[in-house]
Amino acid sequence: MVHTAAIDVSRANPASLLVAVHPGSVATSLSDPFSSGYERSKPDEAARSALQALDALQPANTGGFFAYDGSSIVW
Repeated sequence: MVHTAAIDVSRANPASLLVAVHPGSVATSLSDPFSSGYERSKPDEAARSALQALDALQPANTGGFFAYDGSSIVW
């Protein structure tokens, strides 16, 4: 869905960037039951990391899926 939307948006605005971002494991009550053995980030740290990853992307990355550290995740 993100990839298809990115194609449509880029037709009207070639400089646009539409991606999906995985925040990693975040320390919240939602993730508590599933986090055993996994390092988790505080919510503000996770948000900061995701924003830094987004800042580093270019329009050529539109339609992609990226991790909080900026690495590409294969669909």
